[in-house]
Amino acid sequence: MKIGIYDKWLNTLGGGEKVATTISEILSRQNHDVYLIGNAEMEKKEIEDKMGVDLSRVKLISWLERAYDKLSPLTKKFDLLINVSFLDHLPSQAKKSVYYIHFPTPLRNGFWDYFKYELILPFLRNFLIIPSIQLGIENLDEIYMRSGKWLSSINNIVIFNTAKKFTITFRIYDGQIKTASLESVYFSSPNCKLKLINRYVDHFTSVLTYKFNVDVLKNQSAIFRLHVKDSFKKRNLGLVSLTVTDLRYFLWNCFKRFFPKYEMALYGSSSYKPAAGLDTYQTFIANSEFTRKWTKKYLSREATVIYPPVDVEKFKCGKKKNIILNIGRFFVGGHSKRQDILIKAFKQMIDDNLLDNSWELHLIGGKGLGEDNEEYIEKVQKRIRGYKIFIHFSPSFNKLKEIVSKAKIYWHATGYGLNENKTPIQFEHFGISVVEAMAAGAVPIVINGGGLPEIVTDEVGRTWRSLEELKARTHEIISDEKLLSNLSKMAQEKSKKFSKKIFADRLLEILKI
Repeated sequence: MKIGIYDKWLNTLGGGEKVATTISEILSRQNHDVYLIGNAEMEKKEIEDKMGVDLSRVKLISWLERAYDKLSPLTKKFDLLINVSFLDHLPSQAKKSVYYIHFPTPLRNGFWDYFKYELILPFLRNFLIIPSIQLGIENLDEIYMRSGKWLSSINNIVIFNTAKKFTITFRIYDGQIKTASLESVYFSSPNCKLKLINRYVDHFTSVLTYKFNVDVLKNQSAIFRLHVKDSFKKRNLGLVSLTVTDLRYFLWNCFKRFFPKYEMALYGSSSYKPAAGLDTYQTFIANSEFTRKWTKKYLSREATVIYPPVDVEKFKCGKKKNIILNIGRFFVGGHSKRQDILIKAFKQMIDDNLLDNSWELHLIGGKGLGEDNEEYIEKVQKRIRGYKIFIHFSPSFNKLKEIVSKAKIYWHATGYGLNENKTPIQFEHFGISVVEAMAAGAVPIVINGGGLPEIVTDEVGRTWRSLEELKARTHEIISDEKLLSNLSKMAQEKSKKFSKKIFADRLLEILKI
């Protein structure tokens, strides 16, 4: 069969992308012709290294367009399309279609919803000049930040809705700037004629500036390729900004600044009538019973549960130390991991002598981008002073496994202080990091909400709702060595139920291919 695995957010390489890449690996081993599809160009090796999968038999392709009317016809060539995209129900024209749901999109049926999703956003999507990173820069926000680093020697940027002729300026930071630095980067385009009209070095800000007149040769979005020369690859180069000389680009920046909640909707997110897309899928799969319940409530669709694949065999129980662990990206909003709450609980336990001074709290995760997230991270870093609390930003996989192997306790606080019936999307929908910790013998003590209670029962750990309960459950377990040991062994055993092999068996059983 010719199979497409579509993950709109593939370049984020998160938990949902673990599902998409694992499905690709599994089906390619069944001798199917498998295509892994994202909305940004990526290098296969990077995906394999970060996701721990073998994509040697998989073809990697990118769909640069975002609008459904342009993407939907591309699905027609597949015998089977599996959509693994979070909150995205692309209408499929494949012979058979399956939707793997991480969490369902609430149906919108009010007048304001219609006005917003059927009139305003489609108009803006086709009117504003919108840049999109396709290769080289990790996240969209980094195009406006000094911290944006090149991740490869070729970096692609697609700009939608430009005029046939326009002017664009690139500003690139160079940590070792010299006049010769202007030669570090050169520009090309597969569908535009570029004429350099100015370039110069600002030694005060360490910024290289390149200004071009652009003539779009084809009736499509303008594509730019920024190439870092071999002799400069080890330099600290980052894109500070790009500017299109057009009022519509200025208006896009205003929209991004004042309406950040709807920014991603400009890249082709959910519509007022998702049923038009949902009706094209014959099979729905949910990542937990929690997600299955809300899929029924929000979308009126029955789904079969297949828990996400976890590489439990890669996590081993090591020599344990008095370590409490949490893994999760540092960010605010959405289903934030609430490291601030865990820090507060740990400090209170130390101050109240519920933990002795040998105990440590380790927080592992990447950094969310944007001003709000930077402020949150700064606040977290200030609060850990004076206590044995350690933050590990984006450690290597080997380093992560080492820390997890030593941890006795695993804490999880996503959804703290929220009402699950009102904002279910802000809870943990499954909890891959919890299972990884269990596989290494860490006893999970997690918030009683979302998909976590499906993983953590009293036989393997504890659940909690208030900080007092979190502290009490933790003290109960660490004060009883026999209980801690038994729970650790049971946690390791239960983690095997979420293995990659079991995921593969269930998937093939449901797909019947």
